[in-house]
Amino acid sequence: MRYRIVMILFLIPFFCEAQVKVIPAGTTVNVTLQQDLSSKNAKVGDVINFITSDEVIVNDYVLVHKGVKVTGTVTESVKAKGRNKAGTLNFTIEKMYLDNDKVIKLTTELKNKAKDNSVSVVKKVLLPGTALRKGNNVSFEKGYVFIVYVDADTPL
Repeated sequence: MRYRIVMILFLIPFFCEAQVKVIPAGTTVNVTLQQDLSSKNAKVGDVINFITSDEVIVNDYVLVHKGVKVTGTVTESVKAKGRNKAGTLNFTIEKMYLDNDKVIKLTTELKNKAKDNSVSVVKKVLLPGTALRKGNNVSFEKGYVFIVYVDADTPL
């Protein structure tokens, strides 16, 4: 009888580890651009590659490792024209691909659920498309870090 109790107590931590882990909505994910990106040569629909810059840790568990693939898409790209017409570049950072074939949706807005379950924007991140330089193309060098957020609670 004692042996069974000791075994049960010994196995409890292993059963607790088996519980489903969830990456909560709003979890911050830093991503690093893996290519140069410019309104000079980007085309609408181009896939943009990123990797996670840091581990994503929730409740002392590493749920996403550094170096995980993240992708985005160019949604608008206009070359600069002359000295007075600046370039425009808009893109999304939308998906993170985990090793277990799980895809996590990302967003550039940090959302906060109110008590009535409505969603209100708490903080909006400035994306490249809003950064215009007079007469220049909008450009980001490989290695530039962006901050994005997990869009919805996602079980792993």
